[in-house]
Amino acid sequence: DFFPDTFEKGTVAEITWYDRNGKNPEWNNNDRFLSYKLSGDKGDFYIATNMDIYDLTVTLPTLPAGKSWYRVADTSFESPADFCEAGTEELLLDQKRYVLISGSSAILMSK
Repeated sequence: DFFPDTFEKGTVAEITWYDRNGKNPEWNNNDRFLSYKLSGDKGDFYIATNMDIYDLTVTLPTLPAGKSWYRVADTSFESPADFCEAGTEELLLDQKRYVLISGSSAILMSK
């Protein structure tokens, strides 16, 4: 089981799913947005895809104190700015929201 949905007390979920408002998604809703956070020992990754025809402003998961979100990739950017080289990830000015352009995907990492 790669991503169990039950955990021992005190452990962190390896994967957490979110809707565009940063809440647990309604899986029966025909939403064209998908996002999740992968939690690991060395940091977290937030992966989001907007399959809608409209741009979306999505609510980002809250990070522990001292951690911030950085952009690793955003397919709406022109190449070569769509992917950041390791160590050159871009600190997000807004740590609560991210604008995800129609038909694009983004990868954020915490550090």
